[in-house]
Amino acid sequence: MNIAYVTADDPHSLKSWSGLSHYIAESLKPHGANIHYLGPLQSEVSPTMGLRRRLWRLVGKDLLEDREPSIVRGRGRQVMEKLRGLQVDVLFATHTELLAECRTDLPIAYWSDSNFGCMLGEYPDFQNLNPCVIRRGHDYERRALQRADLVFYACDWARDAAISQYGADPEKVKVIPFGANIHCDRTTADVEQLIASRPKNRCNLLFLGKVWDRKGGDTAVAVAQAARAFALRRLDDCAVFRVLGMSQRRMAWIYGLEFGLAGLGASSLGLAGGYGLHHAFAMLLSGLVETELPAAG
Repeated sequence: MNIAYVTADDPHSLKSWSGLSHYIAESLKPHGANIHYLGPLQSEVSPTMGLRRRLWRLVGKDLLEDREPSIVRGRGRQVMEKLRGLQVDVLFATHTELLAECRTDLPIAYWSDSNFGCMLGEYPDFQNLNPCVIRRGHDYERRALQRADLVFYACDWARDAAISQYGADPEKVKVIPFGANIHCDRTTADVEQLIASRPKNRCNLLFLGKVWDRKGGDTAVAVAQAARAFALRRLDDCAVFRVLGMSQRRMAWIYGLEFGLAGLGASSLGLAGGYGLHHAFAMLLSGLVETELPAAG
C-alpha cells in the first residue's frame, strides 16, 4: 500500500512530537507500507494575526495558531501540491487540522492521541482561547472526523470524545495505543529475562518527560522521596529515581528558582503582615491619645 504521510513537523526528526511523527511511519513499514512523506508543512501566517493576538490579550484571551484559517488552508493547499504526480492509496495524517481544508477524493485516515474537544481548557495552549478560535476549532474537528474513513486514537478517552462531541461514526473510530518511541531489537524472551532479573529489594523508578512542569516532574520526585523514606524504614535498600529528558543542572535550576520564589513570597507576605499590624495598632492608639494643643491664653 502506498501511503501519503502528512505531518506538520519533520517526520524524520526524533524531536518531532517526542518521536511519534517518525516512529508512526516506521511502525507501518514492516507491514508492507510504502511511505511518501508530505511533511514538514509550512505555517502561512496571516498579516493580521499578530495584531489580533495583541487585541485579544487585552481582554485575557488568546489565539491558537494551528487553528488559524490562513494556516489550515495553507497546509491543505501544500498537501494537494505535494500529492501531484504521486500514486498513493490513502492520506494518513497525525492530526485532524492538517487535512480539515484538504480537497481530495482519496481515503483519509488519522492516528492521534486527542482531539480539540479533549484539549480545550486542559492543555496550556488550549486555555483562555477566544470564542472565534473555539468555534473554528470545533468546526475543523467535526468536518475532519466526518470526512475521515478511519480514525485511530491512542486511548479510549479521545475515542469517546470524538463520538460524543463530534458525532463520529463508532465503526470508524478505533483505539490503538502508541508504542515506545525507541528502536529495540529485543525479543520477548529477552524482555522476560530482564523482568525476572529485577532486584527484589529495590524500587527503580523512571520518569520520562521533557516538559518538567506539565509532565508532573515535581510529583515524580515526591513519589521517589516517599518511596525512599519507606525503604529506609522497612527495607535494606532504597528507591532509585532516574530522569530521562531533563539534565540534572536544569532540574537543580528549576528547584532553586522555586525555592527562591517561595522565599521571596514568604518575605513579602511577612512584610505586608507586619505593616498591616503596625498600621492597625497605630490607628487603635490614635483614638486614645490627645493630639490637639490647648488653646492659647
